[in-house]
Amino acid sequence: MQTISNTFTNITSKTGRITLVFCVLVIIMSSIEVGGEKIRNIQNRRVKQESGTKRKMLGGFQTASDLNNEEIQQPTLFVLESLEQGNDGGSYLSYASIVKQNPESSSYTAVPLEVFKQVVAGMIYKMKIGIFETTSEAKKKRCIGGLAVTVFRDLKGEFSVMKWGSEISCEEVETIMLKNSNKGESEDEESEDEEAEDNE
Repeated sequence: MQTISNTFTNITSKTGRITLVFCVLVIIMSSIEVGGEKIRNIQNRRVKQESGTKRKMLGGFQTASDLNNEEIQQPTLFVLESLEQGNDGGSYLSYASIVKQNPESSSYTAVPLEVFKQVVAGMIYKMKIGIFETTSEAKKKRCIGGLAVTVFRDLKGEFSVMKWGSEISCEEVETIMLKNSNKGESEDEESEDEEAEDNE
């Protein structure tokens, strides 16, 4: 009888240990599966984020928000210099002959109106530019026209005109400048409101 009791106790003890080991294994496997799923989710999010970043960098055109930035001023100045040097590509402009080899009595400035950028093996700028004349007599800028133009900057920082676009009237130039001015004032007001909220 004692032998039977001992045998039953041993079996029960072994069964309990086996059950315990099985439960532990189930818990471990569940943890591994859950952990693996979390890792896969994190990896998938990273892949999507990286893909989105690459598309943004190498994809379509992005709007240039700061038109006063030196990066935007450089291709703008290049276009003006091309006109002043009598680049044949801009000879269709009604004011091309006026700007070419500008006389000492006048000076010309180019103002970026709209700029879209695209990263390639270098940078492409699709631009709308306003051209202004300042005479020594009036000492006041006078719009003489504008144009659409696409400029390429290579990896060495050299600029070239990819495409001379259509001519823009002074009326359109002034309309775009007014829109940019209103947009800038609106952004300044939003910035001031945010600062006021932060100080409260």
